[in-house]
Amino acid sequence: MDKELFCIRGKKDLIFRKDHKNFYVYDPIALEYYNIDEIGAEILYCISKNFSLDKIIMVLTDEYDVEYEECKKRSY
Repeated sequence: MDKELFCIRGKKDLIFRKDHKNFYVYDPIALEYYNIDEIGAEILYCISKNFSLDKIIMVLTDEYDVEYEECKKRSY
């Protein structure tokens, strides 16, 4: 994933930013920061782009050492 700054819009807008090797989520309503790992950021980035579950699984299997069926099973 090469995106270092993205946003998920909804009831609450969440702003995601990569700082060195860490990803941070900023909640501008609660004025709070959260730390997430690279895989979590990858999944949330895909969600921000409205990828389907199958497309997200394909992205993860291409990027990480996980089989399609194992990834799909863990998504439920």
